[in-house]
Amino acid sequence: MTKKTLLILSLLLVMVFVFAGCSKESFKTDGLKVENMSGELTSNGGVSVSYKGYTYFINGDVASYSVENTYGQVKYGAVCRVKTSQLTDETFQNREFGTDEYAEVEILAPKAVYTTATANGEANGLYIFNDRLYYTSPSTTKDSEGAKLTGYLDIFSVKLDGTDTQRLFTVDANTYDMMLAADGESVYAVYVKSGKLVTVELTAAKPVETTVVSSVSEYKFIVNKGVVVYSVSVEEEGHEGHDHNTCNTLGVYRVGEDNGTDLISGEHADGQDLSYDVVMTIVAVTENNVYFTVEEDVAGRNGLYRIALNTNGKAFANGDATKVNGENILESGVIYEKDGQENIIFYNTNEKHLQYFDGANYKDMFYTTSAPTLVKVVNGKLFYTTSAGLKFISVEDYIAAGFNGTNAREEDVKVVTARTAVTPSWLTYDFYGDYALYLAKTDDGDVYLYYTDFNDNEQSNKSEYFIGIFVDVTATA
Repeated sequence: MTKKTLLILSLLLVMVFVFAGCSKESFKTDGLKVENMSGELTSNGGVSVSYKGYTYFINGDVASYSVENTYGQVKYGAVCRVKTSQLTDETFQNREFGTDEYAEVEILAPKAVYTTATANGEANGLYIFNDRLYYTSPSTTKDSEGAKLTGYLDIFSVKLDGTDTQRLFTVDANTYDMMLAADGESVYAVYVKSGKLVTVELTAAKPVETTVVSSVSEYKFIVNKGVVVYSVSVEEEGHEGHDHNTCNTLGVYRVGEDNGTDLISGEHADGQDLSYDVVMTIVAVTENNVYFTVEEDVAGRNGLYRIALNTNGKAFANGDATKVNGENILESGVIYEKDGQENIIFYNTNEKHLQYFDGANYKDMFYTTSAPTLVKVVNGKLFYTTSAGLKFISVEDYIAAGFNGTNAREEDVKVVTARTAVTPSWLTYDFYGDYALYLAKTDDGDVYLYYTDFNDNEQSNKSEYFIGIFVDVTATA
């Protein structure tokens, strides 16, 4: 039977001290007890992050940048923590809503976490670097007339006991896709602003924006690695009268460096006509490779390509990229690494099959007339969503001889949960070993952190429940 629990705790009393006239603003409160526990840093970015025996998470989705956001007065949308061991503790899961037994869930940072950026849910949310937690929040700074600049975004950090909250920097819009990353003891914010890739060293005495790459037309973050893959358009003389009036160069920026590095150029080779220039479109990035497409090429080189991330100074015209497929199968696919090789799982809209492509051969995995939205592969399990919620299959089971699409149907797939993430526009699923955390709606329509496991057990024994500090959202709206 599905288990559902909502945890509640009264807000800690806080005292706020604002140091006026400084470039940074500090807030102080009594600290939380931090037990000495082990635990690797897991899942930086997103709705939650786990470290040293605690899981830190966002307590609901405020869904607006104009929300009341005074430090010390925020519960809904605030940063909370719970012992990681409690998440899988059956006694913890079985507690009923409304009792007084919820001291395990505590508020770490009483500020609302939110952004309107939607391109990369994995980059939004919570980060931990050097024993401090970082997050973004609708700004409470004011203009010259005293009006709050809620359309701006404040970047905060706080010690893991809840003390020493600092507003480090205010960004002049809440729409920038932003990644946080560390280089040693230095922590940076990285985002694209007006076509420029900029960084802010948040740990500097006076953080300022620094442009590291100009004229960026598209980009993708490699979250947890502090890497940005980007495209820069190149205008050349003599293109008049040709189908292509531009080409582009793909580059890589690594946090802490002064500028980016050219990865591969789409410029024609010496002796070729200008029409041989190509525009490369980034479609996916991994820790090892960059995937891009070429379309409408006069030389018939259309298709999906791959190039190693750790290379530089390459040229498409010289054949330096590997052609993966004649079609952009990553448009509806994800990458699955096996034995050091990156393969692709995708939905074939023509054949109505989920298919596996190993670089040479296709294998049907199962048949379905409803196109699934593929999320990612975690520990050999492919997660995807449909209108019924989050589901998974064991990849190797479905590409094994005997399945190959002949016996497998979607009804064989394990349903992880009947609840769907309600905020996919700015946050996504966080996967931890054999369970996932994400924001979902309660039966009353409120939004809180949701836990669901995906062990290979009977569905009736699955654990599914809410975690959080309950707030009457309608009363505070």
